[in-house]
Amino acid sequence: MNLFKRLSSMFAGTPTDPGLYFYARCDRCGEVVRVRINPMNDLTVQYGEDGNSNNDTFFIHKVLVGKRCYNRIEADFTFDRNRKLSNKQVTGGKFVERADYEKDQAEHPQAASS
Repeated sequence: MNLFKRLSSMFAGTPTDPGLYFYARCDRCGEVVRVRINPMNDLTVQYGEDGNSNNDTFFIHKVLVGKRCYNRIEADFTFDRNRKLSNKQVTGGKFVERADYEKDQAEHPQAASS
């Protein structure tokens, strides 16, 4: 039985979420949209100009669309070679905090549940 528990724990993984969450407020309707990025799976490598892997960075481009309007919010994220966020930019919205997202969800529960 002990062997079975060890094998199942190896394949079950940990319940922690490796994702990074960012929040953007739509310029058109004011809705706050959440985006999740998994830095271990979602990133694309940008090779250094000299071909040296020490200069490699990672990026991801996300298009966010809310539930209240269909305005596109485009977000670009750049990560260093250690997969740590180094830059983020957004068009069609503004980055906000998690508290803003939670407040928006509380004020519009019908949009959150659909």
